[in-house]
Amino acid sequence: MSPDAYVPILTLAGGIVAGVVFFGGLYFTTLRMGVARHPAALMLASFLARMAVVAIGAWLAGTAGSYTGLLAYVAGLIGVRAVIVATVRRRERVEGV
Repeated sequence: MSPDAYVPILTLAGGIVAGVVFFGGLYFTTLRMGVARHPAALMLASFLARMAVVAIGAWLAGTAGSYTGLLAYVAGLIGVRAVIVATVRRRERVEGV
């Protein structure tokens, strides 16, 4: 396998990690909103931290050498979003939330 083939694989993995951090962090934050002392501050801090992770990952994927890295990064993000949304919907159906 040529070294150029590793770029999409690594950026896809980075997109998956960033997606887990972003969407998993969003889910965790929304669960904690009801018990937080300062829910607005919690949401703002969570948003800034999650966006920093996604932006840094996108910048790294974009500077990896070709557009395929950035496309793989976005595919990883979107894939994780689909999995988390399906998991939360299934959990809500089972628990009747």
